[in-house]
Amino acid sequence: MLKRLLKRIFGIKTETSVDVSAPAREEFNTVPHAQSIQVVEQTPNYPIPVEDIQDVEDPECRTQYVQCANTSGLHNMAYHEWGDPNNQNVLICVHGLTRRGSDFNVLAKAMSDRYRVICPDVVGRGDSNWLPNPMLYGIPQYVADMVTLIARLGVEKVDWFGTSMGGLIGIFLASQEHSPIRRMILNDVGPKIESAALKRLGFGWSCCWRFRWRRCWGLCRSRCRRFGRSRCRRFAWGRRWRLGWCGCRCRCISRG
Repeated sequence: MLKRLLKRIFGIKTETSVDVSAPAREEFNTVPHAQSIQVVEQTPNYPIPVEDIQDVEDPECRTQYVQCANTSGLHNMAYHEWGDPNNQNVLICVHGLTRRGSDFNVLAKAMSDRYRVICPDVVGRGDSNWLPNPMLYGIPQYVADMVTLIARLGVEKVDWFGTSMGGLIGIFLASQEHSPIRRMILNDVGPKIESAALKRLGFGWSCCWRFRWRRCWGLCRSRCRRFGRSRCRRFAWGRRWRLGWCGCRCRCISRG
């Protein structure tokens, strides 16, 4: 799967070459002066080390596609289905930001005797299409795709299991009027994230871009008033390496 993704991103193509060796042994020759020809497949030059692991498809998993709409056109979203397709008890498992639906293979197989388990590849991931406009990648587009998927399944109510981004998609969908979500489990996410949890993950207030923007803009604004516009420009350029990208320089120069 990683090989397919790298080939898709970097446009890597598998090349083949023909190796013509010396004349074959006489006992295998059917044509005089015949030569043995061997087709050699050259290994692509991947940008990172990739293990040679064959993708094994599970016979119990069915991969299908549903056509969804975006503001730039149409795209296909892949989803992996487990269990009885006529079962009205549907469990939708949605992955995190940089993951794919196959993350739930073990869980889906375990729950397939009670549920019709659906594990979609959110658009831009896995076997789904990429969006033509990168600005469309966001929760509103993901929620719209999930509504289309549920309509395709032909059920009125579903149970939801969401990890990280998948949990956020479920929260937004569950908050809508006439939501199809009956029960929901959230993993690694919630409607409110406390500062203590951010610190445990390494995202303290010093790493929050909003905090950096406010601190930098406040410092630049005070320097602008005290030293004037020219000194503020030098201050903004000199401080940028410490505070990270926050837009302070352009704000100081334009409003100084």
